[in-house]
Amino acid sequence: MKRSFRKDERGAVAIIVSVLTLALLSIIAFSLDMMIITKARTQMQSSLDAAVLAALQADVGTGGGARRDAFNNSFDAHTTELGFIDGSINRGISFERDLGSIRGQASATALLDLPFASIFNQEIRVNVETDALFSSPELELALVLDISTSMEGSKISELRNATSMVIDSVLDGTSEAVLSIIPFGGSVRLPAAMNGLLNGAPSNPNLFWADGLWNQCLTYDPDDLRDGFGPGVRHDPLAHFYVFNRRNAWCPLAGNEAVFATRDNAAAQALVSNFTDANLADGTSTDVGVNWGLNALSPRWEGELPDAEADFPAKFGSTTKVMVVMSDGAIVNHY
Repeated sequence: MKRSFRKDERGAVAIIVSVLTLALLSIIAFSLDMMIITKARTQMQSSLDAAVLAALQADVGTGGGARRDAFNNSFDAHTTELGFIDGSINRGISFERDLGSIRGQASATALLDLPFASIFNQEIRVNVETDALFSSPELELALVLDISTSMEGSKISELRNATSMVIDSVLDGTSEAVLSIIPFGGSVRLPAAMNGLLNGAPSNPNLFWADGLWNQCLTYDPDDLRDGFGPGVRHDPLAHFYVFNRRNAWCPLAGNEAVFATRDNAAAQALVSNFTDANLADGTSTDVGVNWGLNALSPRWEGELPDAEADFPAKFGSTTKVMVVMSDGAIVNHY
């Protein structure tokens, strides 16, 4: 009877040891699975973060899919050593643009092949997400502003104050932004250094050049204003004339010359300070103003705009280019 009890005791101990061993092995297997899950999630998160940054910094000038290609290439490169993946890793990215910045939102999902979970036919998936905001390295802003006589009074005052605030915001000394300001009335008054655009000297200087000086406005034909024009196109000088009650000149007065691609806050503010009732121009040639706004942003004019910052206007790519047009009237017929 004593022997029988000992046999039963040994049998019970064997069962307990087996149960404990199985439990211990289960704990070890579960811990191994958790370690694999944690490592996979960490590596996937790191890979996704790197891929989003690569996408946001990609040169989009090489094509519309450049950002997605950069995202996929970077993600693949960072996950080549990632083990215990059952199949491929599903990933995706979306972009949201704002003024001077772009946001990338991405996610990735992977099915893991785990030692313990596979015994019980359990599917374990790892999901990671990331969100990054990238400021564009360059911002080019062109303000095309109506300074015609219809802007007299509170309109020109409000325009002056609002433009001054924009200048301080954009040209704050900390950003890579450049600003162009193109005031227009019956035409756009260009910097004197752009006299190379003149189609020769006028036949009657007294008509075209007040006091023997070019008034810095040009004559444009319908093709110019419909199709745009490059720096190689020559124009006739605009006659120095008055239209509406001989009150204001068609060409904006001195001090209202367009400023192109500048980072000089003081120069921009000096121009805007001239937006007063005494300095308004006849006519509302919004089409002329818009063309010069486009030229201020066009890479065709790089190196052709006097006093513009070097390398601006830049090639289209990571640079954000914005034109704002402000006018209160209809376009006049000035052909």
